[in-house]
Order: sequence, then C-alpha cells, then structure tokens
Amino acid sequence: TGCFDLLDEESKLPTPRPEHFTHEVHNRNKGHARLDFPRKSKLRASREIRDDEGFLVQHFAGSVVYS
Repeated sequence: TGCFDLLDEESKLPTPRPEHFTHEVHNRNKGHARLDFPRKSKLRASREIRDDEGFLVQHFAGSVVYS
C-alpha cells in the first residue's frame, strides 16, 4: 500500500486526521528500506518533527521529509 493510497483512504474517513495518516504510513510500511522517521533526517529542522507528524522517504537524489 503506497502513501497515495493511504492518503486517499484517509480522505474518505468521516474525520480525517494527519496523525492517523502518518501512523498508517509507518505501520503498513514497517521495515521498508526507503521509509523512515523524520528524526533520522540529516536536516535539523526535519529532526524536530515528531514521528506522528511526518515521514521520511529516501529518494534516489536524497532524503525528503513529508509532514
């Protein structure tokens, strides 16, 4: 299940919440080599993002934190 699929599911809930979405991204993709927590970012500003507020995707050109 990809991030866009999970975002689509979240948008169809009666009360969508960003925390629930990021929890599902982490939970359903546990152990994926390209997905991690924001606190593991090399950028200080991204490391301050709580785990339930975003996720880090390791793209071919570098890591990007989505919040």
